[in-house]
Amino acid sequence: MISSSSSPPNSASERREFENRILATPEHATVKGMYIESFLRTFDQRNLSRPSAQRYVTFKDYSLRDYMRMLLDACPVLYPGCSLREGLKRQGRLVYPTLLDSTVGKVIFAIAGRNWQMALPLASRGWEISLKPGSAQLFDVTAKSAVLALRDIYNFADTYQVGIMEGAMETFLIDGTVVPRPLKRVCDVDLVMNWK
Repeated sequence: MISSSSSPPNSASERREFENRILATPEHATVKGMYIESFLRTFDQRNLSRPSAQRYVTFKDYSLRDYMRMLLDACPVLYPGCSLREGLKRQGRLVYPTLLDSTVGKVIFAIAGRNWQMALPLASRGWEISLKPGSAQLFDVTAKSAVLALRDIYNFADTYQVGIMEGAMETFLIDGTVVPRPLKRVCDVDLVMNWK
């Protein structure tokens, strides 16, 4: 499922694009601390210095802009051979296991167990508890496909969020693809998912 991007690794134009997305993110936008802590543990696991010495409380809200900046700055460190776009996607793949390991995630997904078809409709709750603002709605669901409509999702909706759903498929041992269908605003995207 991991694909290479056609952009050269960490190109200046790509960097500007993502910097502009951070600037376009509302100052009041937040993310739960558990995702930042999980991101920082990636550095520990690779014996790298953390980009922040701050400790983050699991269900406390933190600046989404600051988190986006950390994600973007980490790409060349964590994934030096990849474009920023691909690095963000790979970081997104680590999010779903973080949610599943949390107390709230265990409660939300207890009904689904290891069943992808049952877990998929519950995914929107993950965005609801994790980000402000933001929403995720599932539609056009079939036995082998679905579309996830992400709205007001500022943290890299067409890259990082794609990685989140790729990570979800991996967690449930699903062989599939996630293709972003951009809309007018960069914070709105439909994720078109297909699986075998």
